[in-house]
Amino acid sequence: MSFVAALAALAGCRRPAPLEERPLAIGQITSAVTLDPHRHDEEATYSCLSHFYEKLVGFGPEMEIVPELAVRWENPSESVWRFHLRPGVTFHDGRPLEAADVVASVRRVLDLPDSPQRFYLQSVRDVRAAGPLLVDVITAGPSPVLLNKLVYVSIVPRGTGPAPVVRPIGTGPYVFVSGGPRQPVEGVRNERYWGPRPAYRRVRVVPFPNERERAEAVALGRADLVARVPEELRAAAARDGVRIVARPGLGVTFLGFSVAKGSPFADPRVRRAFALSVDRTALVKGEPEGAALAMDQLVPSVVFGYVPNGRKIGYDPGEARRLLAEAGHGDGLDATLSCADSIERFARRLAGMLATSGIRLTVDARPWTRFYEGIGRREYPLFLMTWTAGTGDASDLLEGIFHTAGGDLGASNYFAYSDPKLDRLVEQAGATFDPHARRRLMGAALDVVNEDLPAIPLVLRSAIYAVRSDLAWSPRADRRVRAQDVRPAGG
Repeated sequence: MSFVAALAALAGCRRPAPLEERPLAIGQITSAVTLDPHRHDEEATYSCLSHFYEKLVGFGPEMEIVPELAVRWENPSESVWRFHLRPGVTFHDGRPLEAADVVASVRRVLDLPDSPQRFYLQSVRDVRAAGPLLVDVITAGPSPVLLNKLVYVSIVPRGTGPAPVVRPIGTGPYVFVSGGPRQPVEGVRNERYWGPRPAYRRVRVVPFPNERERAEAVALGRADLVARVPEELRAAAARDGVRIVARPGLGVTFLGFSVAKGSPFADPRVRRAFALSVDRTALVKGEPEGAALAMDQLVPSVVFGYVPNGRKIGYDPGEARRLLAEAGHGDGLDATLSCADSIERFARRLAGMLATSGIRLTVDARPWTRFYEGIGRREYPLFLMTWTAGTGDASDLLEGIFHTAGGDLGASNYFAYSDPKLDRLVEQAGATFDPHARRRLMGAALDVVNEDLPAIPLVLRSAIYAVRSDLAWSPRADRRVRAQDVRPAGG
């Protein structure tokens, strides 16, 4: 063979691997905060671990409940959910999936003192194997939203102890290969997977905590698909060969008030004045195109409990000034608005808008972790925050932050808000299986909140993604980013 021919042969050996053989690189703010599926309640981690783990049921692209490891379910009584497991499923180590694994997984979440997912199982009183592929979950009473909450509970092999999991073993479409918390995590296609075969043999989830690096990762060839492109860096992400995709998320940004005794916001006239001072159309126009939608409700339309054609708050700065004067603030009102620094510019636009009604706000923007520590301590009389109804049900919001604090309910009630009528409606909805009746009860509860205004809905922000233009992929309502949903364009 001549030297030239040898060089040609060597070059042929170094041709890039076919597209489907390269690792599909998914960029996120972090890869995973932990590889233990029961020790987190964090969005990027759910996306990463969804390659390796599955649940009894999952969400479809539009938040509809779909079968995963359970093929069907029924309610023998109002306090029992019976799940029929999918036959022929194996864990990545070859063990068959059986009811005992599901029982062990649910009990592990309940027994781990540091599992934030215990919140999702607070109605569960027991779980039993009723047969090799039959599981009964027993609740304290009717639990109509249990399916939505089980979406968060991954199934692990029995015998998985309380020690943190460092090498995932699940039933998902990819088998864990390497990686660790906040490091690149890699997987290879599970050739024994029971479901559709992923188009890409290998996946790599890459952390990009720096916003600019994350925004530019696809354009620079460091990733194929990136989640959570910052709104202000959207233009930086949009280069040749990159497609920008935006989809409204689940989290509504709202203005929240402490209504505790002694707070200036304990007076409902003051809260109403704030509400009437907000021009949502103008707020949205100040955001990048497609980045936000104006909201009059605290949950988006994809969430069960949303009220079509619900009550509008309106914009009337003249009436706002009258209400302030009636409440004893004829010269206007001075207050501090607390928020995370990631939405400081939005907070300042809002403050400028409220100034036309005589509401003078000083914006106190803090790093995300410090802000949420303060929220948890109920330090802020007035604050901006976003709440996501992650189960796809308005009960997340109503039970979590507006019900009177006490017991399992109202754990995130940052407002010192309490209304007996709302509590009754929320509790009735939580014990009602009939979906039409539940929708009416939650709609009535949301009406109470919109009347009392412990919080004022403002905007629904969009999730923004950068995707290689030769990939076919559509964003999901739950914002999970999964290699199994990606295919070559036209493939």
